[in-house]
Amino acid sequence: MRSLAKKLLWMVPPLGLVLWAFFWEQDHSSASPLSFAHAQESELQGRAGCQACHGDWQGAQGMRRACVQCHEGVGEDLVAKRGLHGAQVEGGANDCALCHVEHAGRDFPLVAESSFRGAGFESRDAYIHDGLAPGREVFALQGAHVELDCVACHAQANALVVEEGQERFRGLSVACGDCHSTPHGIQFPADVDCASCHSQDGFRPAHFDGQAHSDAGFPLEASHQATACVACHWVPKGQPESARLWRGVEKQCSACHGDAHFGGFDALGEINGRKDCDRCHDAGAFDRVLKGTFDHDRSTAFALAGAHANAECETCHIPQPLDATGRRLGRIERIHGTGNPNCEACHPDPHFGVFDGPGLPAQVDGRDSCGRCHGEEDFGEWKPDPLQPFDHDLWTGIDVNSAHGLANCDGCHGVIGAGQENLARRGRTRKAALGRACFDCHRDEHRGQFGEARGPDCAACHASQTDFTRLEFDHDRDSRYPLDATHRDVQCAQCHGRVTWPDGTSTVRYRPLGMECADCHLAGGREKAR
Repeated sequence: MRSLAKKLLWMVPPLGLVLWAFFWEQDHSSASPLSFAHAQESELQGRAGCQACHGDWQGAQGMRRACVQCHEGVGEDLVAKRGLHGAQVEGGANDCALCHVEHAGRDFPLVAESSFRGAGFESRDAYIHDGLAPGREVFALQGAHVELDCVACHAQANALVVEEGQERFRGLSVACGDCHSTPHGIQFPADVDCASCHSQDGFRPAHFDGQAHSDAGFPLEASHQATACVACHWVPKGQPESARLWRGVEKQCSACHGDAHFGGFDALGEINGRKDCDRCHDAGAFDRVLKGTFDHDRSTAFALAGAHANAECETCHIPQPLDATGRRLGRIERIHGTGNPNCEACHPDPHFGVFDGPGLPAQVDGRDSCGRCHGEEDFGEWKPDPLQPFDHDLWTGIDVNSAHGLANCDGCHGVIGAGQENLARRGRTRKAALGRACFDCHRDEHRGQFGEARGPDCAACHASQTDFTRLEFDHDRDSRYPLDATHRDVQCAQCHGRVTWPDGTSTVRYRPLGMECADCHLAGGREKAR
């Protein structure tokens, strides 16, 4: 009996070892199938697979080391205390099973709602992207991103098995371009942050304020501040909207604005340190010229002097509706049909061309057109130069010497009056002379006796302009009745007596007179009464 007991005593240790091995095997055997993801790994099958995860006698610590051997990225986060895993407190960081439950069946996901609860969040949707741990890239969900389902960015979020080379949540870049294709093509370098213009609320509208525009090299001033972006940032012809140019737009005015002057001022240099359109204009309004910048004498072929210097711009450059270039003042060439700076380009000739006839001087002392007689002070108040008076004989063919020279201009050229508005509009202040013939101004003392025979030229007999009664008349030459010796000594009045007309006026009768003796003499040599 004692021998049996002794034998049994020797059998206890081996039996205990067998029992311990049995129960350890039971404790380390899968109570239920592995998750679908782990079941796909051949290394995790059978008893060897159990040991690959559970280790020998190391418990959770052994499992943690086993997990990070496969999930290396998670291991790196734990060491660096980065991301969701690195933010876990010591206990959770050492026991993966607190969040990722295994042996719950094939269809139970390793990353479930309970996983996020274990990490301190009520649910997956309650996960907070920003502020989890220092040193990690922060991507706070804002705007439109708040409404997105996780799978919109994390394509493997709901997968039972993560595809080879992919991650469920880790590894995504926070750069916009990694999720969104850029509509700007290659306009912006890779280091430009989309958030500098766009927000998570939506791609449009963009947020690019005046300071940002200034930093880009083109300060928005005055009217440019109210200009729509697309007015300057255009879409190249034939290209889609996504090709709209935001970078590389030329800063010169001509890139957006047509030249209202058609290149007329291209040859000008700088004015007060300003060049191009800035020489005369600012961004406030194109139709406003900066004071002290535009020099008409230097910038055009027409120097302003006299009355022209005091005239408003609109006097010569007639206002018009704003055209496509922003111009409101008309061009001289378009209004008057010529760029010639002569007077006729703007002013109608009040003399109707009478001083441009054949034989008349085209220039006087280097002056042409109206400048031959007029200055630019006031056309209406013409005052002849006492050192170079108006040559009436040269320009009109009417000699104003003698008595005519003593007459005032008003005597022949009266002031413009009612009914002659057309002349006034042309700038004329005095009338034209009544005519060139003497009787256009003077009464015909002969009551038409010589109208047909001698014509309108009184000077044929009255050559003197100082004494109308002094005649240059040759009876033999200028009449049909040559005077013989007897008649030559007879006084004119004996043959040419005065005749009284019905209106009470009287004139000397010169013609017609009879040329026969009996027309003047009676029989016996007596004269007839006249």
